[in-house]
Amino acid sequence: MWAPDKTHACALDCHSYGIYCGDGIVTKPQENCDGNTETSVAALPGGAVDGGVDAKGSSAACGTVTISGNVYQTARTRTCTLLCGWNVWGPCLPTGSCGNGVKDGNEQCDDGTANSDTGACTTACKLNVCGDALVWSGHEQCDEGAGNIDPTSTGKINDLQKNCSLQSCYYCSNTCTVRAVSGVYCGDGVTNGNEQCDCGSDPNKLPNGCTGTNIDPKNAAVNSALPRGATYCTTSCTTASPPKCGDFNVDSGEQCDLGPGNGTTGNGDAGSGCTSACQKTSQ
Repeated sequence: MWAPDKTHACALDCHSYGIYCGDGIVTKPQENCDGNTETSVAALPGGAVDGGVDAKGSSAACGTVTISGNVYQTARTRTCTLLCGWNVWGPCLPTGSCGNGVKDGNEQCDDGTANSDTGACTTACKLNVCGDALVWSGHEQCDEGAGNIDPTSTGKINDLQKNCSLQSCYYCSNTCTVRAVSGVYCGDGVTNGNEQCDCGSDPNKLPNGCTGTNIDPKNAAVNSALPRGATYCTTSCTTASPPKCGDFNVDSGEQCDLGPGNGTTGNGDAGSGCTSACQKTSQ
C-alpha cells in the first residue's frame, strides 16, 4: 500500500518497504512526480496538474533568444515537491550558453574556459576563420576582416603599388597571409618602362653609371653644386642638366649668356660683351 513517506511504507510481508513518495517511482494516482524534473518548450495546456501559467504568468510556447550572435532555444523547467506534486513551471530560459563547454544552440564550437579570440574557438563560440578580423595564433599571420585583399584583385593591388612610397609595402591577403607589394616605380634604382633613368634613393646602392641618387630639379642648393653641363637623373626619372654658361639662358649667377659668342673677340673678354664665364665685361 502507498505511503506518503518511507517511514510509513511497509510491504505486506513486513520485511521490506512498500511504495512511497520518494522511492523514485511515480505511482498513480497518488503521485504526479517523484524526485524528477521536466523541461518543455510547448505552451502550457492548463489544468490542475500542469498549471495554466509559469512563474512569470505566461502560458505561451517558449521561443528562441539571441545572445552574442548565437541563437538558443528557451525552455521551462518544473521540479517535484517533497509531496510528489509538481511545483509551478519556471519561466522560459536559454537552454545553453557560450563558454559552458557544451555546443548549444547554433554555436559553432564551445571549448569552455579555453575559448579565445586567438584560438580555434572564439569567445563568441564561433570557429576562428580567415576574414573574421581575429588572428588565430599559429595559423594566421594577419586578419583585417573586410580589409583582407585578394591577390588576384588587380585594381586593389595596383592602388597599393601606386601609393607605396617604400621599397615594399605589405597587406593581408584573403588567406590571412602577409603579402608584399612592390613593383616598378621611380626611385627603385631600376630604369623601367618609359623612365629615362633611375639612380634610386639609396646612396649606398647606386646603379651602374650613377654618381648620386635621383635629384629634385627644384632643389636649387643641390643643383648649384653640380658641375655645369653635368647630366643627372631627376626624382621624376628623367635626365636633366643644371644651368650652364653657353646655353643662351641667363641663369642664376650669370650676368649674360651669348652662347657660342661668349668670350669671342669683339664680343667677349676683350670687349664690352659677355665673358666665357657669362659675366659682363667692362667698357
